[in-house]
Amino acid sequence: MEFTAKKILRVVLLAVLLLPSGALIHAQPKTGQPPAETQELPAAVPDLADIIPLASNLPGRLAQLENNLKAIPEITAIEKKYSEFQTRVAGFKVQLERIKDSGTLSTARLVNLRQALNDERTIFGYVEKPLSIEISRVVAWKTEWLAEKNRWSGWEVSLSTDRELEQIKSAFTQAHETIDTALNKVRAQLEIMLRIQARGGAIKTGIATLEAETQALISTARRDNFFAAAPPMFSWEYLAQFRGELWQTSLGNLGVFSWPDSRFLLWHGWLLVMQFFLFLAIVFIIRRNHQALEESESWRFLATRPFSAGIFIAILTQVLFFQYSLFSTSLRLIYPIAGGVSFIRLLGCLLAQKWKRQASYGIVILYIVSVAMKTVSLPLPLYRLYVLLISLLVLYFFWRWAKDSVHQNDRPFYSRLLRLGSVLPGVIVFTQLWGKEGLAAYLYESSLASLAITLAILLFMYIIRGGLHWIFFASSVWKIKQLRSEAESLTRRAAFLIDTCIVVFILLPFLLTTWGLYSTVPQAAKGLLAFGFDLGSVRISVGMVMATAGTLYGSLFLSWILPKVLLDEMVFGHGLERGVRLSVARLIQYFIILIGFILTLTFLGLDLTKLTIILSALGVGIGFGLQGVVNNFVCGLLLLFEQPLRVGDSIEIGGHWANIKNIGLRATTVQTFDQADVIIPNADLVNNQVTNWTLSNRQGRLKIPVGVAYGSDVPRVIETLMASARENDMIAKSPQPQVLFLRFGESSLDFELRVWIKDVDNRLQVISELHQEVDRRFREANIEIAFPQRDLHLRNIETPIVVQHNDAG
Repeated sequence: MEFTAKKILRVVLLAVLLLPSGALIHAQPKTGQPPAETQELPAAVPDLADIIPLASNLPGRLAQLENNLKAIPEITAIEKKYSEFQTRVAGFKVQLERIKDSGTLSTARLVNLRQALNDERTIFGYVEKPLSIEISRVVAWKTEWLAEKNRWSGWEVSLSTDRELEQIKSAFTQAHETIDTALNKVRAQLEIMLRIQARGGAIKTGIATLEAETQALISTARRDNFFAAAPPMFSWEYLAQFRGELWQTSLGNLGVFSWPDSRFLLWHGWLLVMQFFLFLAIVFIIRRNHQALEESESWRFLATRPFSAGIFIAILTQVLFFQYSLFSTSLRLIYPIAGGVSFIRLLGCLLAQKWKRQASYGIVILYIVSVAMKTVSLPLPLYRLYVLLISLLVLYFFWRWAKDSVHQNDRPFYSRLLRLGSVLPGVIVFTQLWGKEGLAAYLYESSLASLAITLAILLFMYIIRGGLHWIFFASSVWKIKQLRSEAESLTRRAAFLIDTCIVVFILLPFLLTTWGLYSTVPQAAKGLLAFGFDLGSVRISVGMVMATAGTLYGSLFLSWILPKVLLDEMVFGHGLERGVRLSVARLIQYFIILIGFILTLTFLGLDLTKLTIILSALGVGIGFGLQGVVNNFVCGLLLLFEQPLRVGDSIEIGGHWANIKNIGLRATTVQTFDQADVIIPNADLVNNQVTNWTLSNRQGRLKIPVGVAYGSDVPRVIETLMASARENDMIAKSPQPQVLFLRFGESSLDFELRVWIKDVDNRLQVISELHQEVDRRFREANIEIAFPQRDLHLRNIETPIVVQHNDAG
């Protein structure tokens, strides 16, 4: 007993001693992972018989560790890649120094350098990511073997009395040696990897420093260029700049061109490949649907120019959704040329008026020339002359196109817009002549790029609207009867939603970037969506308004269109009853509206927990004040799911016949035969007795009572009534009509003609036709229809009454 108590005491003391070290070990987080929140408790002391087997397992684990360490990517290959990055970063630093030493900051070269640095940073992120993952694995192995070392140290203390045994002592010695070997290997590998990672951190720091310095120089150059003053163009100082050095500078600037290298193709070649396949897919789709596109008024121009359409859509998609800035200078010049030519060919098929074609062609051509001028960094005197001549030419054509628009009876909007737009080239001419070449260049380049981008995106939006028109008017959607009558409205609503998204998320960010308010399109989009004001603790921003409005509009649009699709027999066939489809459609409609409402409240910053409190309070209010509404709502669900009444059924309620037109969640709309719409609460239909004449089928039985005079031929009467029923097409052949001789009445022989009609909605018409037919046949057969009559018999009249009557007469 004493030995056991001592043993337990030693274990407790060992746990107290090992607990801080174990906690420190487990507090070391893995790379990229949060620190552990729990501490590992020391393992239980194994039996003496388990020590040697446990020690024998350690060499196998060590061998597995060595294999894992060998499986780590080649360190020399990683070092080689990092050396290449260091060399390239040093080259970028030399380029930046050369630009600064040139005396005049070239905005085009600085932008190219910034884009190259951005590309380098992106590629380096891909290269360093595997190293970070491997470091995390090695750290995990180190933690594992440190824990193993602590366990064996604790076991050695706990089994100190048994450690004198030779085999146990040897097992502990072997275990410690194996663990120390594993830890040394892990530490050595980790040291190498951390050294390389530190080298990578220095590379990232260098790239970030160069990017920040380049961006600052770009901002300085743009500010200096914007406020730069040059000699007036009518002065001798300006003319003196046209010397031989000017042309040498122009030829030297051609060295700014660069073609894609193998490194670019390795990392970004998939963009070009994807773009090529997108081009082939568009051409294939247009060729395959050539006939359908020819018949479409909106897409006929695509069938005429399939290759131009493929090039334009592929290039525009690439520019809008991928990092076009990563491309080399040659590609950034080739893309506008190819896209501009295809754009011109497509517009030639769309624009019928000559002045509109000329204006569009001129904008695209001038934009391509402007991109080329900026790419080659045309010397300032030549560029000023180019801007002046183009502005004068634009000023002339604007006034000419305004007159052509008036002569062609276009809307006054175009002529006014052209005359107003002529103010801008006039300002550019004035500022250029005056010597404010920075302001003139800014206005010229920004306005020209804005017009070109706007035209390209407008054509893209026109193509999308044509696609929507095809979806709702020519595709299988047109076969859906419920949507056919709403096709025009659906096209208009969907086009409005898509156009709004394109304008806000694509066009406006591009324009803001073009005018220099933001450096990149993603930054412009982020800044635009974040623009707003604070209202108390809530931030009202453009993004929040767009998200709220888009969610509401989208949910309402879906809740409006989905029920129509579900109610169409072309979608679900005849196997699913209309009432079931109506129930599902209504529930989906309300569910979509509810989800849209909740998302809208979330975008507005309302906490859902507060919404729960509001709903709880609302539930109490509903329980007291809205019992009738809730009752009708529940009864509406019962009507939709149990379907005792369906849309189109003929019912009889309160002695009146009506057809069900709509079953809502609160009330049901019925229409009487007088075409009066009656709103009936759903609770009245569930709690009261309602006769549904068309629940199982639309057949119904009519009883036509007929009375004939006494003395009529009974078999002939029966035959005549049966013949009257057989001649009516609205009477069912099965079950057959039936004539019953019911009774001997006071004034007639009472018969009853019973017939089954195919549709109870025609009951009054069938009754009328049967009455007419029976009357006609009875007249032909000389069968008298009885009518009430009385015979008065006088008996035992007294004589004094007769004499008195005669005297009075």
